[in-house]
Amino acid sequence: MKKFFLLLAFPAFFTIAANAQDTPESRKPEAGDITTEVNLGLFNNGITLNNILNQLRGRYFLSPTMAVRLGVNANLDSWENEPNQNNNNSNTTSRTTNFNISPGIEKHFAGTSRLSPYIGAEVAFVTNSFKETQERDSSNPNKIEYKNGRIHDGGGVSYRAHTRTGLNAVAGADYYFAEHFYAGLEVGYGLAITKYKDAEMLINNVSVSKIEGDKSFSLGAYANNGIRIGFVF
Repeated sequence: MKKFFLLLAFPAFFTIAANAQDTPESRKPEAGDITTEVNLGLFNNGITLNNILNQLRGRYFLSPTMAVRLGVNANLDSWENEPNQNNNNSNTTSRTTNFNISPGIEKHFAGTSRLSPYIGAEVAFVTNSFKETQERDSSNPNKIEYKNGRIHDGGGVSYRAHTRTGLNAVAGADYYFAEHFYAGLEVGYGLAITKYKDAEMLINNVSVSKIEGDKSFSLGAYANNGIRIGFVF
C-alpha cells in the first residue's frame, strides 16, 4: 500500500513541479558540481532518514546532463546478554555486519530551469554476516556457536548471512526550490540475485547442525519510501 501511494505521488510531484513558475536563470547543477542527499521516509511510522538500502548518496556531474552516483553504507551491530535465569545462565555475544554499495549513472533532461527529470542505472552489492556465541556456567559448560545464521529447532534460520547483487533501472526528478537545495522522487525496476551462506551450529567447536546455503532471484518495481532532500556543492 505504501508503494502504491508513493507511485501515485511521483507523477503528481512531477506535474506540479513542471507547472511551477519558471525562472530565466537555471538553478540546476553544472559540470563539476557535487550533490549529497538523504531520504525522508515520510511513508513509514514517523520520519526516518533513509532510502531502500539506508545509504548515504552522492552525485558528481560530468556535465549539466550527465552525472555519476554512488550510494554506500556500513553497519556493525554487537550486543551481549549477561547470564540470568531467563537465558539459562548463558553469556551470549552476537554480532552482525552489513555493507552495501551501489554505483550508477544518470542522464538528465532539459525539464525547466528548476526541474531536472532523469533516467539512469545502478549496480547494487550487499554483503551481510552474523555470528553468535553462547557460553554457560559450570553446571552446563557447553559452548554454543552459530555462524552465518541462528539455527532453530525444526530447521529454521534467522539472521541469515548472505550476499546480494542487483541491477536497477531508475527514473526520477529533482526540483530546485532554492539555490543549492532540491527535493526529488525516484522509482525503479530491478533484478537481484541473493546467495545465502551455509549456516552452522557448533557445540564445543564440533559441528552439530548445518544448513546449506541456497540462492534466490527477485525481479520487480520499487520506490524509495519518501522524498529525497539534497544539497549542491
